Amino acid sequence: MTNIQLPLAIKKQRLQTYQKVKQSIDSFLQLLISTPKYSCPLDREFGFVFNNFRFENFNERDGVVEGDTCEDEQLNPMYNKKITGKSKNFDTFAAVLKSCVEKYETRLTDVKASMTYVREQKMIYVEVNGLIAGTEENYQFNTTIKIWN
Repeated sequence: MTNIQLPLAIKKQRLQTYQKVKQSIDSFLQLLISTPKYSCPLDREFGFVFNNFRFENFNERDGVVEGDTCEDEQLNPMYNKKITGKSKNFDTFAAVLKSCVEKYETRLTDVKASMTYVREQKMIYVEVNGLIAGTEENYQFNTTIKIWN
């Protein structure tokens, strides 16, 4: 299996690759999480829906993106989902992230996700755990999302 680098890089007329599967998965998850859903013309479902709310109000007290509805009917069910939480709780963005990772990163199995908002830092800490398919090696990915208000 070839682990192509993201962003794509060409050297000696070939796509550059990562030596380790973990590096490739890390790079892909960073791309997946930072891409707003519905922004990729080839696959409108690609991306993490949380970034679609970057201009919405954030309720720090309740830990949710505020709003009742928007013009995009597909986004309406995402309002009032909890930002802090684990993927085992269905009313969290972590559960949405888990589904997204399971759909697009097939090199991972037994995926779990968590998101933790730290008010003082205005940051969301994101963690994705799983097993690398084939080797059953434990996998962990961490990143942050800066809150917009």
